[in-house]
Amino acid sequence: MKQLMILTALLLLIPLAQAYNQQDILNAQKVTTHLELSQDIELVKKGPGYTVDLLTAELYNFPQDDTTQRILKRQTEPKSEKKDDMLKFRWPSPNPKLNIKVTSTVETRNEFNPLKEKITYPIRDQLDRGYDNFLKPTQFIDFLDPAIKTKAKELATEEDDLYIIVSRIANWVNKQVKYDLNTKTEKATQTASWVMQNKQGVCDEITGLFIALLRAADIPARFVSGISYTPTIEGEKWGSHGWAEVFYPERGWVPYDITFGQYGRIDPGHIKFKETLDPRDKPIRFEWYGRDAGLEAKDIKIKADIQETEGRADAVISILTRIAKKETGIGSYNLVTAEITNLKDHYITKEMILANVEEMEIHGSKKKLAVLKPNEKQKLYWRVKVKEEIDPEYTYDVPIEVYTQWGDVGTTKFRAKKDYPVYSLDDIVKIQDAIEAGEYVIQAKKYTPPKETETKKTTQTIKKEPPKEKTGIIQKIIKWLKQIFR
Repeated sequence: MKQLMILTALLLLIPLAQAYNQQDILNAQKVTTHLELSQDIELVKKGPGYTVDLLTAELYNFPQDDTTQRILKRQTEPKSEKKDDMLKFRWPSPNPKLNIKVTSTVETRNEFNPLKEKITYPIRDQLDRGYDNFLKPTQFIDFLDPAIKTKAKELATEEDDLYIIVSRIANWVNKQVKYDLNTKTEKATQTASWVMQNKQGVCDEITGLFIALLRAADIPARFVSGISYTPTIEGEKWGSHGWAEVFYPERGWVPYDITFGQYGRIDPGHIKFKETLDPRDKPIRFEWYGRDAGLEAKDIKIKADIQETEGRADAVISILTRIAKKETGIGSYNLVTAEITNLKDHYITKEMILANVEEMEIHGSKKKLAVLKPNEKQKLYWRVKVKEEIDPEYTYDVPIEVYTQWGDVGTTKFRAKKDYPVYSLDDIVKIQDAIEAGEYVIQAKKYTPPKETETKKTTQTIKKEPPKEKTGIIQKIIKWLKQIFR
């Protein structure tokens, strides 16, 4: 019996060991995924003369070859005919209950088309006629709404660099619109004007408002439907997702995932299906020949499993993190500075995040956007405060970490103790002003974890994202196995 239990535990370890951490996907050069799409269809009798001689279906939402993905294998049940960007299925004299299944092996690559030179805005005169459709309003991209037009004009004011304007609009939508799957957004896609007013939505609505603001600023943009990899505490998870592509003259279409904070580049955990003008374009169309018949189509089911990750993408930035005051009192303010260096000869946008620490408050948003021109350096600042309610009998080594979802990180630390100087917010504001004027220099120092003898208490960094590798279950099983063999 004990041997059987041990064998079961070891078998459990096999699928767990194959689960992928978010960083495995974000930084892989290539990801190979097995994907299955299926949909149940039922023909319904509407009267006594029910008959159906032929049923056809045109499927548009399925993975296809694109600039950053390649279809290694595709199989459909029943057999289909590929015509341009759709798969056509035919059922002569069909049964009432049917099923469509598309099985694909997809290779996605961590690549993007870099922009090395400035594109001057406005760009309307640089566009061919073929892009006019991506500047027009639709049912859901209703950018003629006054609030959308006003905000688009505001975000494009006093700037003539197209890349910077698009990044501004992306960041504004990301910060202002809350991801919220409620009854309004779950059952039906809402218009861009509704999202502008209510400041909530899911990926379709968030992307829709982004596209609306771009079109209002005379920048072509289109909607992309597909699936994305989103790890959860239960294990890996793929789900339907929507993002945008923005057109840059002489460069082409560039991806922007506002929901995930990925601008100008998306990770290979995205599998693209279809580009459309509007988020509500139908993924599949049915047509039948007969009488007294109707049709009910269930939701498309998605099942995806990562088969392999290969290589690791090169780092594109470096982060040097500094702290203004190495020693502060309890209740004191301090200043975190992160110097971001673009290591490449092309534009890069990165969302920088200051990690939460239990004994420290962050004033303002912990997330800031770095929009970097080729080989540019840029400083970002966070004002922080040691919490007044912490125990004054202890000395605290406070770790500071600035990171990105892609795994870039810069660290330092400072020490807090009741006898150390207390700096006001005004003091810290003056220090930031002096740094920006080149009158104040902070020496960089790499963070190393403090020894147990240095202080009575050491803070622990609490990071909300990216999620940590999920090894807890495996560790528990190993511990249990060790107990059995004692």
